[in-house]
Amino acid sequence: MLRSLKRFANKLLAYQPLPGTVKIRRAIDDNIKNGLPYCPAYEGDLIFSIIQTNKYCRFLETGFHTGSTALYMAAAGSELNAQTTSICLDDDEGVERGLRLLQNAGYSDQHRLIRKNSNVALPELFLAGESFDFIFMDGWKTFDHLAFEMYYFNQLLETGGVISFDDSYMPSVRKAIKILTHYYGYEEVDYAAHNQNFRLRLYQVMTRRSPYRPYRALIKKRDIKDQSAFRDWNFYRTI
Repeated sequence: MLRSLKRFANKLLAYQPLPGTVKIRRAIDDNIKNGLPYCPAYEGDLIFSIIQTNKYCRFLETGFHTGSTALYMAAAGSELNAQTTSICLDDDEGVERGLRLLQNAGYSDQHRLIRKNSNVALPELFLAGESFDFIFMDGWKTFDHLAFEMYYFNQLLETGGVISFDDSYMPSVRKAIKILTHYYGYEEVDYAAHNQNFRLRLYQVMTRRSPYRPYRALIKKRDIKDQSAFRDWNFYRTI
């Protein structure tokens, strides 16, 4: 009886993906290897919808591996000849798998892979004067590393751009997000405007048994010159 109720609830709350991402999902399904992390449809749809709604065309991500999030970004910006930059230190086999996914989908020419630690790559991008309007964070997730990344993400992201976080249920990621919201003036996106309805949220809470969102996205509302300087050197203790 309980098992039947669970099946009924899963069917009732099942996510209905965006029609515009069907080719992306098919490409990922054709390349899935058990045990490896691939971007789920509901998170990929959020990325796709945010990019297309805002007509973003310069994307940056930390973490690459299977290439599935890079594929969602590249496909979303294809009509604007968007460029996707991935920073990743994965082994050769993992990187090749992701590169093949993009190549098979026809997006290799719109993708750049930087094989460096983000603590080296991000300052280099900043010093080179590069900027982005969408950033996806899925790299190393200790708080010290994230705090470093948040500083440079804020410098590299255009005002009005969005930064999206994977694994946002993790305490370290939640702290990093608080830096952006409490000190840099970022605001949460309207998830309902991107096919992220109440049924999906209920499904996530029930299946993950956690009140925290598995992924989040925030908008940069203030230009850097309008962001207040930190006056408490110990600010992170309240995060």
